[in-house]
Amino acid sequence: MSALPPDAGTHPTAMDFDRAELGLLPDDRRRELAAHVLRCARCAETQQTLQRTAARFRAEVSARTLPRVLAAKCPELAVICGSASKAYAMTGWRCGWAIGPSKVIAASNAIQSHATSNVNSITQKAVLNALTGTQAPVKAMLDEYRTRRDNLIGWLTASPLVKCQKPNGAFYMFPDIREAMAAGGFKTSTEFAQALLEEQRVAVTPGEAFDAPGFLRISYATSMENLREGSRRLLEFVNARAGAGTQPHLASTTAR
Repeated sequence: MSALPPDAGTHPTAMDFDRAELGLLPDDRRRELAAHVLRCARCAETQQTLQRTAARFRAEVSARTLPRVLAAKCPELAVICGSASKAYAMTGWRCGWAIGPSKVIAASNAIQSHATSNVNSITQKAVLNALTGTQAPVKAMLDEYRTRRDNLIGWLTASPLVKCQKPNGAFYMFPDIREAMAAGGFKTSTEFAQALLEEQRVAVTPGEAFDAPGFLRISYATSMENLREGSRRLLEFVNARAGAGTQPHLASTTAR
Protein backbone atom coordinates (compact mmCIF):
# COMPACT_ATOMS: atom_id res chain seq x y z
CA MET A 1 0.00 0.00 0.00
CA SER A 2 1.39 3.42 -0.94
CA ALA A 3 0.32 7.05 -0.90
CA LEU A 4 1.18 10.27 -2.70
CA PRO A 5 0.93 13.15 -0.20
CA PRO A 6 0.82 16.60 -1.90
CA ASP A 7 0.71 19.57 0.48
CA ALA A 8 -1.16 22.83 -0.01
CA GLY A 9 1.43 25.32 1.11
CA THR A 10 4.41 23.01 0.90
CA HIS A 11 6.93 22.90 3.70
CA PRO A 12 9.43 24.59 3.90
CA THR A 13 9.10 26.69 0.72
CA ALA A 14 5.45 27.71 1.32
CA MET A 15 4.79 27.38 -2.40
CA ASP A 16 1.43 26.17 -3.67
CA PHE A 17 0.39 24.12 -6.68
CA ASP A 18 -0.96 25.75 -9.82
CA ARG A 19 -3.61 24.21 -12.03
CA ALA A 20 -1.13 22.79 -14.53
CA GLU A 21 0.86 21.07 -11.80
CA LEU A 22 -2.26 19.65 -10.23
CA GLY A 23 -3.19 18.24 -13.61
CA LEU A 24 -0.06 16.09 -13.45
CA LEU A 25 -1.51 13.91 -10.71
CA PRO A 26 -1.28 10.38 -12.10
CA ASP A 27 -4.15 8.81 -14.01
CA ASP A 28 -2.64 5.62 -15.41
CA ARG A 29 -0.99 4.67 -12.14
CA ARG A 30 -3.61 5.95 -9.74
CA ARG A 31 -4.90 2.42 -9.11
CA GLU A 32 -1.48 1.63 -7.66
CA LEU A 33 -1.92 4.35 -5.06
CA ALA A 34 -3.82 3.79 -1.84
CA ALA A 35 -4.58 7.51 -1.53
CA HIS A 36 -3.80 10.99 -2.68
CA VAL A 37 -3.47 12.83 0.60
CA LEU A 38 -3.65 16.56 1.22
CA ARG A 39 -1.51 16.67 4.33
CA CYS A 40 -2.84 19.65 6.20
CA ALA A 41 -2.79 18.08 9.67
CA ARG A 42 0.65 16.44 9.62
CA CYS A 43 2.34 19.37 11.31
CA ALA A 44 1.14 22.54 12.96
CA GLU A 45 2.00 24.79 10.04
CA THR A 46 0.41 22.97 7.10
CA GLN A 47 -3.32 23.08 7.49
CA GLN A 48 -6.39 25.20 6.92
CA THR A 49 -4.57 28.49 7.43
CA LEU A 50 -2.37 27.61 4.48
CA GLN A 51 -5.41 26.80 2.37
CA ARG A 52 -6.93 30.18 3.22
CA THR A 53 -3.60 31.94 2.81
CA ALA A 54 -3.09 30.45 -0.63
CA ALA A 55 -6.60 31.41 -1.69
CA ARG A 56 -5.93 35.06 -0.84
CA PHE A 57 -2.28 35.23 -1.92
CA ARG A 58 -3.10 33.71 -5.33
CA ALA A 59 -6.60 34.64 -6.42
CA GLU A 60 -6.19 32.70 -9.67
CA VAL A 61 -5.54 29.44 -7.83
CA SER A 62 -7.92 28.80 -4.97
CA ALA A 63 -6.68 26.46 -2.28
CA ARG A 64 -9.85 24.51 -2.92
CA THR A 65 -8.42 23.56 -6.32
CA LEU A 66 -6.62 20.51 -4.98
CA PRO A 67 -9.70 18.95 -3.36
CA ARG A 68 -11.63 19.70 -6.56
CA VAL A 69 -9.02 17.98 -8.73
CA LEU A 70 -8.90 14.98 -6.42
CA ALA A 71 -12.69 14.73 -6.43
CA ALA A 72 -12.70 14.78 -10.23
CA LYS A 73 -9.78 12.40 -10.82
CA CYS A 74 -9.90 9.86 -8.02
CA PRO A 75 -12.62 10.45 -5.42
CA GLU A 76 -12.47 6.85 -4.25
CA LEU A 77 -8.77 7.27 -3.42
CA ALA A 78 -8.62 10.81 -2.05
CA VAL A 79 -8.32 11.62 1.65
CA ILE A 80 -8.31 15.30 2.62
CA CYS A 81 -7.12 16.25 6.10
CA GLY A 82 -7.41 19.58 7.89
CA SER A 83 -7.56 21.24 11.30
CA ALA A 84 -8.49 24.46 13.06
CA SER A 85 -5.06 24.92 14.62
CA LYS A 86 -3.61 27.84 12.70
CA ALA A 87 -6.57 29.31 10.82
CA TYR A 88 -8.35 29.97 14.08
CA ALA A 89 -5.35 30.16 16.44
CA MET A 90 -6.40 26.92 18.14
CA THR A 91 -3.13 25.01 18.14
CA GLY A 92 -3.54 23.72 21.69
CA TRP A 93 -7.10 22.50 21.14
CA ARG A 94 -5.94 19.64 18.90
CA CYS A 95 -8.95 19.35 16.65
CA GLY A 96 -8.65 18.06 13.09
CA TRP A 97 -10.68 16.12 10.58
CA ALA A 98 -10.46 13.91 7.51
CA ILE A 99 -12.79 13.68 4.51
CA GLY A 100 -12.64 10.59 2.33
CA PRO A 101 -14.31 7.34 1.25
CA SER A 102 -16.60 5.96 3.97
CA LYS A 103 -14.62 2.73 4.34
CA VAL A 104 -11.35 4.63 4.78
CA ILE A 105 -12.86 6.97 7.37
CA ALA A 106 -14.42 4.05 9.26
CA ALA A 107 -11.07 2.27 9.40
CA SER A 108 -9.34 5.48 10.45
CA ASN A 109 -11.86 5.98 13.25
CA ALA A 110 -11.25 2.46 14.49
CA ILE A 111 -7.52 3.15 14.78
CA GLN A 112 -7.64 6.77 15.95
CA SER A 113 -10.25 6.27 18.67
CA HIS A 114 -8.03 3.74 20.43
CA ALA A 115 -4.81 5.68 19.82
CA THR A 116 -5.73 9.17 21.02
CA SER A 117 -9.30 8.82 22.34
CA ASN A 118 -11.50 11.60 20.92
CA VAL A 119 -11.77 15.37 20.70
CA ASN A 120 -13.32 16.71 23.91
CA SER A 121 -16.80 18.23 23.75
CA ILE A 122 -15.64 21.77 24.59
CA THR A 123 -13.18 21.75 21.70
CA GLN A 124 -15.82 20.42 19.32
CA LYS A 125 -18.17 23.27 20.20
CA ALA A 126 -15.39 25.85 19.93
CA VAL A 127 -14.29 24.63 16.50
CA LEU A 128 -17.88 24.50 15.27
CA ASN A 129 -18.29 28.14 16.30
CA ALA A 130 -15.02 29.05 14.56
CA LEU A 131 -16.07 27.38 11.32
CA THR A 132 -19.60 28.79 11.24
CA GLY A 133 -18.99 32.21 12.81
CA THR A 134 -17.60 35.41 11.33
CA GLN A 135 -14.42 35.02 9.32
CA ALA A 136 -13.39 38.66 9.78
CA PRO A 137 -10.53 37.80 12.19
CA VAL A 138 -9.15 35.31 9.66
CA LYS A 139 -9.24 37.93 6.91
CA ALA A 140 -7.50 40.45 9.15
CA MET A 141 -4.80 37.91 9.97
CA LEU A 142 -4.24 37.04 6.32
CA ASP A 143 -4.05 40.70 5.33
CA GLU A 144 -1.38 41.19 7.98
CA TYR A 145 0.54 38.14 6.76
CA ARG A 146 0.48 39.51 3.22
CA THR A 147 1.90 42.83 4.40
CA ARG A 148 4.65 41.09 6.34
CA ARG A 149 5.46 38.81 3.42
CA ASP A 150 5.71 41.59 0.86
CA ASN A 151 7.92 43.71 3.11
CA LEU A 152 10.13 40.84 4.22
CA ILE A 153 10.89 39.63 0.72
CA GLY A 154 11.74 43.18 -0.32
CA TRP A 155 14.08 43.62 2.64
CA LEU A 156 15.85 40.28 2.20
CA THR A 157 16.40 40.69 -1.52
CA ALA A 158 17.84 44.17 -1.06
CA SER A 159 21.12 42.27 -1.08
CA PRO A 160 22.10 40.79 -4.46
CA LEU A 161 23.56 37.87 -2.50
CA VAL A 162 20.11 36.74 -1.28
CA LYS A 163 17.57 35.29 -3.70
CA CYS A 164 14.01 34.44 -2.80
CA GLN A 165 10.77 33.49 -4.52
CA LYS A 166 7.60 35.03 -3.14
CA PRO A 167 5.69 32.35 -1.19
CA ASN A 168 1.99 31.97 -1.87
CA GLY A 169 0.83 29.32 0.56
CA ALA A 170 2.09 29.94 4.10
CA PHE A 171 3.75 32.32 6.55
CA TYR A 172 7.38 31.49 5.95
CA MET A 173 9.86 31.82 3.11
CA PHE A 174 12.91 29.93 1.94
CA PRO A 175 15.60 32.31 0.66
CA ASP A 176 18.56 31.06 -1.34
CA ILE A 177 21.77 32.16 0.42
CA ARG A 178 24.30 30.19 -1.60
CA GLU A 179 25.94 33.32 -3.00
CA ALA A 180 26.03 34.89 0.46
CA MET A 181 27.61 31.70 1.83
CA ALA A 182 30.26 31.69 -0.88
CA ALA A 183 31.03 35.37 -0.34
CA GLY A 184 31.28 34.85 3.42
CA GLY A 185 33.28 31.64 3.33
CA PHE A 186 30.60 29.35 4.74
CA LYS A 187 30.51 25.71 3.70
CA THR A 188 26.98 25.00 4.92
CA SER A 189 23.83 26.93 5.71
CA THR A 190 24.05 25.40 9.19
CA GLU A 191 27.37 27.20 9.72
CA PHE A 192 25.80 30.38 8.35
CA ALA A 193 22.78 30.11 10.67
CA GLN A 194 24.94 29.39 13.71
CA ALA A 195 27.19 32.38 13.04
CA LEU A 196 24.17 34.59 12.40
CA LEU A 197 22.72 33.54 15.75
CA GLU A 198 25.96 34.11 17.65
CA GLU A 199 26.89 37.41 16.04
CA GLN A 200 23.52 39.04 15.39
CA ARG A 201 21.14 37.11 17.66
CA VAL A 202 18.91 36.23 14.72
CA ALA A 203 17.46 32.70 14.69
CA VAL A 204 16.67 30.95 11.40
CA THR A 205 16.39 27.30 10.37
CA PRO A 206 19.17 26.09 8.06
CA GLY A 207 18.24 24.32 4.87
CA GLU A 208 19.97 21.12 5.88
CA ALA A 209 17.01 20.47 8.19
CA PHE A 210 14.94 20.03 5.02
CA ASP A 211 17.64 18.34 2.92
CA ALA A 212 18.10 21.66 1.10
CA PRO A 213 21.59 23.02 1.86
CA GLY A 214 22.17 26.61 0.85
CA PHE A 215 18.79 27.86 1.99
CA LEU A 216 17.22 29.27 5.16
CA ARG A 217 13.69 28.94 6.45
CA ILE A 218 12.41 32.22 7.87
CA SER A 219 9.01 32.56 9.51
CA TYR A 220 7.14 35.85 9.39
CA ALA A 221 4.72 34.90 12.16
CA THR A 222 6.01 37.82 14.21
CA SER A 223 5.72 41.60 14.24
CA MET A 224 6.77 43.91 11.42
CA GLU A 225 9.21 45.54 13.80
CA ASN A 226 10.91 42.23 14.51
CA LEU A 227 11.00 41.34 10.81
CA ARG A 228 12.53 44.68 9.87
CA GLU A 229 15.18 44.47 12.59
CA GLY A 230 15.91 40.82 11.85
CA SER A 231 16.32 41.61 8.15
CA ARG A 232 18.60 44.54 8.93
CA ARG A 233 20.80 42.35 11.10
CA LEU A 234 20.87 39.53 8.56
CA LEU A 235 21.91 41.86 5.73
CA GLU A 236 24.45 43.55 7.99
CA PHE A 237 25.88 40.11 8.70
CA VAL A 238 25.96 39.19 5.00
CA ASN A 239 27.63 42.46 4.03
CA ALA A 240 30.22 42.23 6.79
CA ARG A 241 31.16 38.66 5.91
CA ALA A 242 31.30 39.53 2.21
CA GLY A 243 33.47 42.57 2.91
CA ALA A 244 30.90 44.99 1.53
CA GLY A 245 30.93 47.15 4.63
CA THR A 246 27.67 48.96 3.82
CA GLN A 247 24.82 49.23 6.31
CA PRO A 248 21.38 48.24 4.99
CA HIS A 249 18.56 50.80 5.06
CA LEU A 250 15.20 49.05 4.96
CA ALA A 251 12.07 50.93 4.00
CA SER A 252 8.59 49.46 4.00
CA THR A 253 7.44 48.35 0.56
CA THR A 254 3.78 47.92 1.51
CA ALA A 255 1.63 50.27 3.55
CA ARG A 256 0.09 48.78 6.64
